[in-house]
Amino acid sequence: MTSFVIITTRPVFSFAPKPRHSYRPCICTLHGEINRSRAKKKGPRERLEQLRTFQTEHGHVSVPYSDPSGLGRWIAEQRHKYQKGLLDDVLYRELISLWIVLRPLEARWDVRFKQIGEFHSKHGHSFIQQRDNVPDGLYGWVLQQRQLKKQGRLDESRVKRLDALGFVWDVQAHIWRQNMECLREFYEEHGHCRVPTRWKNSPRLYSFLRRVQSSSKKGFEDVPYATQEDVKKLHAWGAVRRYRKSWHQRYEDMCRVKAECQKSGRIPYQYLKDSGLAAWARSQRFVHRQGLLSQEQHKLLDTMGFDWEAMSLSENVTATYFTDTYGGSYAGAAVMDATDADNAWMLQSGYMVFFMQAGFAMLCAGSVRAKNAKNIILLNILDACLGSLCWYATGYAFAYGDPVEKTWYTDCATGTTTTDELPDAEAYEGDCTNAEASCVCADTNTGVFTLTTSVPPGGFTSTQKFIGNRYFFLTNTEDVADYAFWFFQFTFAATAATIVSGAVAERCRLWAYLSYELILVCFVYPVVAHWVWSGSGWASAFNVNKRLFGVGVLDFAGDGPVHMVGGFASLAGAWILGPRMGRFDADGKPVDMPGHNASLTLLGVFFLWFGWFGFNPGSTLGIAGYSGLAARVAINTTFGAATGALTTLLIVMAWTKVTTGTSVVDLIMVGNGALAGLVSVTGPCGWMEVWAAIPTGIIGAFAYVGSSKFILNVLKVDDPLDAIAVHAGAGIWGLLATSAFATETLAAAGNNYGFIMGGNGNLLGCQIVIILAIFAWVMGIMTPFFFLLKKANMFRVPPEVESAGLDVSHHGGSAYPHDPETAKGAGAGVSVTAEMIDKKIEEALARNAGVKPHERATMEA
Repeated sequence: MTSFVIITTRPVFSFAPKPRHSYRPCICTLHGEINRSRAKKKGPRERLEQLRTFQTEHGHVSVPYSDPSGLGRWIAEQRHKYQKGLLDDVLYRELISLWIVLRPLEARWDVRFKQIGEFHSKHGHSFIQQRDNVPDGLYGWVLQQRQLKKQGRLDESRVKRLDALGFVWDVQAHIWRQNMECLREFYEEHGHCRVPTRWKNSPRLYSFLRRVQSSSKKGFEDVPYATQEDVKKLHAWGAVRRYRKSWHQRYEDMCRVKAECQKSGRIPYQYLKDSGLAAWARSQRFVHRQGLLSQEQHKLLDTMGFDWEAMSLSENVTATYFTDTYGGSYAGAAVMDATDADNAWMLQSGYMVFFMQAGFAMLCAGSVRAKNAKNIILLNILDACLGSLCWYATGYAFAYGDPVEKTWYTDCATGTTTTDELPDAEAYEGDCTNAEASCVCADTNTGVFTLTTSVPPGGFTSTQKFIGNRYFFLTNTEDVADYAFWFFQFTFAATAATIVSGAVAERCRLWAYLSYELILVCFVYPVVAHWVWSGSGWASAFNVNKRLFGVGVLDFAGDGPVHMVGGFASLAGAWILGPRMGRFDADGKPVDMPGHNASLTLLGVFFLWFGWFGFNPGSTLGIAGYSGLAARVAINTTFGAATGALTTLLIVMAWTKVTTGTSVVDLIMVGNGALAGLVSVTGPCGWMEVWAAIPTGIIGAFAYVGSSKFILNVLKVDDPLDAIAVHAGAGIWGLLATSAFATETLAAAGNNYGFIMGGNGNLLGCQIVIILAIFAWVMGIMTPFFFLLKKANMFRVPPEVESAGLDVSHHGGSAYPHDPETAKGAGAGVSVTAEMIDKKIEEALARNAGVKPHERATMEA
């Protein structure tokens, strides 16, 4: 018998005939070296001895499949032999004596069956998907039953028990039937099957229809679950062919769009999105260049003013809205890709939100006294400067640093889950185009399943639900979309931090304010943003693994993370810091301290109103396919501000008429009412119809005025800008308004929408929970923080500095050097006499001691 060996620089393989009783030939490593540790396979006795040693060292026999010694693989092989009836009796008794479970799923099958029965009783079906809230491991068990049934290894009695619950054995056939039912509903409602790219009832119906049209060319051979009755229905509905209009119909459509554009200056966007007008215009240019266009057609297009070289006005607008549907390239012109359009939209919106910093600066400067104008404007510019660095370091990571996508491997025999690759797995590729399907691999010998997902098999950990853990200092963010999203979210963080500057104005130390912003932007705000907007946040509606009360918190643009965080931080700061000198008289009644320039205040209001059109509509995070939503959000924003200002005007006039006998139109209150209306619609603007923004703004005005009176007269908290009432008071109402006016179509969360619109109370419960959570989180951190600053004498400026004004004391002079009242002592420190300072200090001490004014006069006499 002849044998030979080929020796090369590659791995060495032996071609010698192998005796029947011999083991496998040796396995070669990646670099060509012979793996001699596996040249001789260990026998059963050696494996049993190795297993006893493992039991002695670890106290159990749950050997991982990926154990380097191969013991885990050997145990899996013995289980497989036992299931095939090939395991030796002596070896069987030895394994049983070591407590090796040869059929681990036998005892747990009834438990899993009971769990799926409970799911059926609750939902009315047994079609369990990965995103469903089910016990850990149940989804993998369902996949295993389907695989065993496919291999003919599932007991018939178990098949019957599962069939009694309506168990879905063929996922693709089930999805096909669901899509057929949706297509039937669409046909009955519209009379045709021209499905738009994203139909509200089934966003994936368009893809299904394209698959049907592709399969019809092959006689539906690639769709074995399509019955003859289904094929007849599809032909009857006209779904097997793409609907094409005639040339003259397309020409009439183009003329109508051209006339509409010239008449009103707008384009019927929804029509353009659902038609094929842009592709038709492109084809006419191509046919014209080929010389195949008839003279009659050429004359008609010339009469309409068709641009043969470049895109006409109507076609230019059409192309923008057809990028996502028909592709990013058009003949004769370069069309912006949908991703670039979305990034440009986010950047442009971020610029507008950043411009709100100018609005805050003007609002604050006009609302404080002239002697503190420089100081408050300085705080606003430092918000943007320090806030950007804080967001770069940890803010973005804590807010949006979700877990990375991994491939999870689960051994259904042992229940072991790992991210390490398991060898010798036979790949079974599922249909990953459907939301209900997953990419699944199964090892038919060992029962190993793999699942590619960003959600671990047991769901997110408590830490991942609470806070993010990636992208510190913008590491691992190389996508352009990540940079655009980072910048847009930074402007939100800076806005939340700026809110507090108005509440602590005229008496806060500079370094205390900077330290506050450091902790707010680095930690406090990002955690709340993670809860509400991250894909793994415990309260987020984007957490498909497990939503709070089945729906999650709906906050479109930031009533909770931005306005409530800033408002509650303002409450903590102003409360601990104390009121300004002279804000309350000896009886505790508030004394008016109006700002020095109402013009600056209202200029700031208009700047903020303008910036809000980037704040709210920009929260769509894209424009391709979302232009209609952005437009509705912009209208809701306008109505919220308008109704808030008008309602506040009427409330103030009525209040002053009752209390003083004369109606007073308070300009500053009206401006704050507009801001309160804007805050009120920030959260629900994307979830409600246009009409609902009107009552939202009206109630927001009442929330603002009531909160302002309560904070000043009851809590005795001095807030120069009413930031607490505007942002915290109206922000709370904004979240509650979402639970009241969110529509079923826009919320898209089953029956979990606004209770006024007919939904259940789950959304209301979510909004109340997040309100309480934000209050506890912000107050629980910021109150002790401000208290420590106060105890360390680092929070408030001395009384003499406060009396003189922070501008001349710390910033080199007044903001109005030509004003004789504020320019005294400019550049020389304090601008008042020692007697005036002593008098102010004595008044403050007397108020703290509870001395009445007449008693103080007697004491002075």
